[in-house]
Amino acid sequence: NDQAEDEFRQVLKVNPESLDALDHLGQVLASDRRYNAAITYWKRALSLKPDFPGITQAIAIALYNDGKPQEAIDTVTSLIKAHPDLKSAHFALAGFYAHQKRYREAAAEYRLVLQIDPKDNLALLERVRTLVDSLAYDDSLHPAQEYARRNPGDPQGHLLLGTIYVELGDYRSGEEELTRAVSATPDSAIAQHEIGVALARDHKPAEALPHFEKALALDPHDTLTQYQLARVVRALGDNPRAEKLLEQYQQAKQQDSSAQTNQANVLFQSGQPAKAAEIYRQILARDPQDARTEYNLALAMTTLQDLEGA
Repeated sequence: NDQAEDEFRQVLKVNPESLDALDHLGQVLASDRRYNAAITYWKRALSLKPDFPGITQAIAIALYNDGKPQEAIDTVTSLIKAHPDLKSAHFALAGFYAHQKRYREAAAEYRLVLQIDPKDNLALLERVRTLVDSLAYDDSLHPAQEYARRNPGDPQGHLLLGTIYVELGDYRSGEEELTRAVSATPDSAIAQHEIGVALARDHKPAEALPHFEKALALDPHDTLTQYQLARVVRALGDNPRAEKLLEQYQQAKQQDSSAQTNQANVLFQSGQPAKAAEIYRQILARDPQDARTEYNLALAMTTLQDLEGA
């Protein structure tokens, strides 16, 4: 990168208006995380050629990576107004929204990507993922089925589709899809956990047990899996083990929640609401009845302008 930077600067000494040199120098600087410097050269390029979508999008991505999400969103939104069919801009905006946990808006942008290019499998997968993250299981079912049909060898597709079926109460279909996911990725703690949930909800605790045990072995700090394991152990009549697991779960939850709450509060107060919101969600995944964390999450989402979610 240092050598490339020197060469592009030499070009600019000879020709200060070289669009290629300005663009590529910006790319080199951005790859070194020198975002402000990269943006300076890209803006010089735009002053020479204002309608340069690739550079405007690069500026938006650099702004986002530099911790300025709203500026990045505003930049790419303006780009889309000028170029409504620019697929890469919609994809970038969807990614920004998803990282900000604005899942509904992200899903809408991925839908626009698919209108421009119906064969874009990555956009289809990300649309399913963001719909699931926003708990829109009814809306996510058809695109998840389509993705699994197009990509039968991708365990992520089966994992998402199986999770959707389970949340919609179709446990048999969910178990079939999640079995495919687990078979393809037996060392995935998430896949093991999800099929355990499916089997437990379908009143099959004996079958769920080894999957929760495997998930916990893969991720010993997952308190949600600890809780689910305790439930199936109790359903199987092993109350002493269940009580021990629940005690461990409560201790771990209390320790994790206190530390995470402090961390999230500091992030929120220091102007990083997206990171704070992500931690608040992790806390609520373990304890959905934590009203204080619900309130804190709502505050963070309000700051992120996700008023519907808040």
